[in-house]
Amino acid sequence: VPTANTIIMDRADNLGLAQLHQLRGRVGRSHHQAYAYLLTPQPKAMTKDAIKRLDAIASLEDLGAGFTLATHDLEI
Repeated sequence: VPTANTIIMDRADNLGLAQLHQLRGRVGRSHHQAYAYLLTPQPKAMTKDAIKRLDAIASLEDLGAGFTLATHDLEI
C-alpha cells in the first residue's frame, strides 16, 4: 500500500531485531511522517533478550542505523 504511513506490530517481543527493523522501514516511504507502534506484554512477561532487542530498536531510529542494529543483534 503506497500511501500507508503507520504499522502496528502486536507481540513485537516475538520478532527478531532484523524483522523489527525491516517492518519499521516498510512504512513512510514518502514525504509524510511515518509511525511504527510495537505492542508488547508487560516487561516481566518478556525474555531478557526480547527486552534487549526492543531497547535496541527504540534507541536507533536514525536513517542508516541498520549496521549498528546488526552489531547489537550479534551481541544479543
